[in-house]
Amino acid sequence: MENHIEHSTPTPEQEEFQKAFEATMNTLVNTLNNSRISTEVRAVIRGLEEMESKLRSLPLELQKDQSSNLRQLGDVLDEAKFKCAHVSKMEIAEQQKNLQAQIDAWGLPTKP
Repeated sequence: MENHIEHSTPTPEQEEFQKAFEATMNTLVNTLNNSRISTEVRAVIRGLEEMESKLRSLPLELQKDQSSNLRQLGDVLDEAKFKCAHVSKMEIAEQQKNLQAQIDAWGLPTKP
């Protein structure tokens, strides 16, 4: 008895989307790795969320390809959210430090 496994070929639209997906993911990951301020990281998060929306609107023929892309996207999105929180905390700490330096320079009491 033979097992027939159907291999569906992706449509040109799906192939084009996959190429664009891979290129965009590479760009977003590189941008995330080089981001030093929270606004840059937030831009990456927005880009990842847009990619997720596009990916869900154009499902791929093979479920494993769709799952793989969603998993990859989810991993990068989680990393971006973590980095955004970390960078934001560092920015707030730096702002507090600068504000305290100004208060100290003016000779104002820190607490009434």
